Amino acid sequence: MSPRGAGAEEGGGDSADRGELARVDRAGEDGVEDLAEYMVFRPAAGKGFQIERTGAGAFAVRGRGIERLLQRYDIENEDAMAYLEERLRRIGVLGALEAEGFQPGDELEVAGMTFELDPDAPA
Repeated sequence: MSPRGAGAEEGGGDSADRGELARVDRAGEDGVEDLAEYMVFRPAAGKGFQIERTGAGAFAVRGRGIERLLQRYDIENEDAMAYLEERLRRIGVLGALEAEGFQPGDELEVAGMTFELDPDAPA
């Protein structure tokens, strides 16, 4: 019989003691365990992206979420670009670009990829 098994049979072994101590350490002042029943996710402050003018007719969008979004799709594929343009519109990137002076056909750089973006062009 293993030492672990012997301790469990006697009801006292090391693992049982550690488990009880862990419960006591987590208990609040009233003796009730303070365990979360669910996780709360709060959006980060701000938009989650930044717009930067990099030259005449050229812009860069910086932000981890936007960069990850673009890395998932083939920007050479027309259907993928149509989907990405719609996502960028819903997220607010296109509105922020237009507020900075972006015009359809201007160059956009995201996550090291540079491409022309023409959101008003027919799909």
